[in-house]
Amino acid sequence: MRFFKFSLLIVSAALLIQSCDSGEKEDEALDNLMTDKKSVEISQAQLEIMDGLIKSIPTPLEISALIKDEGIKFSPHLLNPANNVQKYSTNAKRAFNLGIYGADLGYINIYDEKQEAITYLDAVLSLSDQLKMSQFFDLATIKRMATNSKDLDSLMDISTSNFEKMNAYLQEHKRGNLSAYMVLGGWIEGLNILSEVSKSSKDVKLMEKVGEQKIALGQIMLLLDIYKNDPVVAEMLPSMQELKKIFDTIEIVQVYKEPTITNIGGIMMVQDNSSTTIKITQADIDAIASKAKEIRNKIIG
Repeated sequence: MRFFKFSLLIVSAALLIQSCDSGEKEDEALDNLMTDKKSVEISQAQLEIMDGLIKSIPTPLEISALIKDEGIKFSPHLLNPANNVQKYSTNAKRAFNLGIYGADLGYINIYDEKQEAITYLDAVLSLSDQLKMSQFFDLATIKRMATNSKDLDSLMDISTSNFEKMNAYLQEHKRGNLSAYMVLGGWIEGLNILSEVSKSSKDVKLMEKVGEQKIALGQIMLLLDIYKNDPVVAEMLPSMQELKKIFDTIEIVQVYKEPTITNIGGIMMVQDNSSTTIKITQADIDAIASKAKEIRNKIIG
């Protein structure tokens, strides 16, 4: 399973960071990367916790793959319209929706929708430019790799490594809250897509995948708690706490069974016999879908 390294942009499998030629150019660009309200000071220990949390949150890329594997058709109406990019006038909105569009690109790429990918890449690049980050993206390589499914794994590996470095740099320059905004935006978009598809299809595997997001939400809440004094995060917390209350009713039961060891061709193989059961109802799915859409609409509105 792949994990967040910086934001849901990684999940999109459509972004590639290009190293700058000059350290001074990086410093100037990131010094200009200002949020709309005063940045919240956090300790080094909190930075390390945040980095670990970001890495531990599962990406929605596997969610998109599961949706496709279950025979569900591509639904462009689930995406945040690319032309919405024009109305994001604050850096907080831009960062949130950079995460949103990253998740959308992941969904688009899984379905190999090349024209949609180009449109959404343009939206991503527009936001990154407004956030003074466009110099980190190699446009030609991005468009080539994002529209070629054979390059998906290579792009994921490259972007993962480089986004990790950029995350550390943003944190060093006290811009780590942008990471939190993008992570939240991307995760909520992935949940919105998954829960909407699950609500209409009533597919058992998809319903269980919605239930699994209870674990990811726990990590998201810990991440937001680090920035609870940030005005932007503080505004989002009540809605996120309401979402958590809905997820609290879902039961995840893990049953441990002793592993078995078998000898196959002289090689000892360990078989994990443990299992996980997720108890979730259609009513739970409907409630989650409704709250996820409400939060998501606040972000994209």
